Amino acid sequence: MAVADRRQDYARTGNRSEAEETLAELQQISKQRYISPAAIALIYAALGDKDQAFAWLDKLVEEHDLITARLKVDERFDPLRSDPRFAELVKRVGLPQ
Repeated sequence: MAVADRRQDYARTGNRSEAEETLAELQQISKQRYISPAAIALIYAALGDKDQAFAWLDKLVEEHDLITARLKVDERFDPLRSDPRFAELVKRVGLPQ
């Protein structure tokens, strides 16, 4: 997820156009090979679009992506923790509250 991490940094630092360009690229690539929904969700979270971030996190859970085990400890998810949907997501995954 190095590319996605870099683009998430773009979003956090105000380079919205770079972040949005990356979202489009990742979504296009995901049609041909696996891209973790977390990569896309984290960029949306950094852009402040929590609804889209949670939509992609729902896909993450549906696909049983391994990163779900890190939801509670991965600091990249910090912008979403205060949203009640995050606690629901953690519960759905089966992680201890």
